[in-house]
Amino acid sequence: DRVKSNKHLVVNSIIDSVENYQYIPDSCKLDRELVLKMLGYNIELFPLISDKFKNDVEFIISAVKKNCRILKYADKTLLPHSFWELNVIDNPLLFEYAPEHIKDMYSIAQIVIEKNPSMYEYLSNNLKNKRDLALMGVKKNGAILATLSAELRDDFEIVLAACNDSIFVYQYASQELKNNKDLILEILDNNRDKNVSFIFNHMNENLLKEYDILLAMAYNSLLSVDKLSDELKKDKNLKKKILQKNPSEVYNYAYYHKLDELNNKDAQERQEFILEAIIANPVTIKYLEEEWKDKDFYINYETVIIL
Repeated sequence: DRVKSNKHLVVNSIIDSVENYQYIPDSCKLDRELVLKMLGYNIELFPLISDKFKNDVEFIISAVKKNCRILKYADKTLLPHSFWELNVIDNPLLFEYAPEHIKDMYSIAQIVIEKNPSMYEYLSNNLKNKRDLALMGVKKNGAILATLSAELRDDFEIVLAACNDSIFVYQYASQELKNNKDLILEILDNNRDKNVSFIFNHMNENLLKEYDILLAMAYNSLLSVDKLSDELKKDKNLKKKILQKNPSEVYNYAYYHKLDELNNKDAQERQEFILEAIIANPVTIKYLEEEWKDKDFYINYETVIIL
């Protein structure tokens, strides 16, 4: 009994398994502070504790402050309106368990979404359709776009904000916006440091023929070159613009073979193209085949290249 009454051992036993609760002395089960401490470590204990504590509002509030997930088991109707208004703002995670009238309060929803956008899914249906709350949410968590109404997924500003947070949510935009050239160009311009090749899988094929979209794509990632039509792969003007637009990735020389099938060109044409790449970014030399690393190859050009 002395061992069983050791509070430290009691708490550790509950951390291991709530099934150990049956072996705890009654004196420990009625120790308010000890029960609160055990609940802080294991919320699954709540259904087993004394009804004396389950029906005690102050006890529940104290338990919630230790671990708000206690509300998964506690009787939430016991908590007064004032509790929710005061505490949800400080701890947005409480919003998941809040009564419907709290989830439908605009002023509280604003603060909760600002602090923790993942709580957006727990808004009332009425507030989920509020454009300003949706915009606030997707700016912080683009994945929210997938949960929005068809009307909001057809909103240019909301979709753009969501894609700026996560380019992968582009797939959840309305069909009309997926085919909106202006939207795509803005997304590409705002995500220059990200791999945007994902967008190709959800874009209208006609847009793949748009010169400025292809340039923007190549600016972001040379992986996008794979998607160029055979005709555009042979377009020297486009090739030069890509070299100028995206010097930071010019060194990845292998992808440039896909632009105009360099292996099938004569030596002069290949030499001219390779020089364009080197002038754009000298690091390209590191990735050239051995036959193109001859110093004489560069000797007549003004650009000074350190090999």
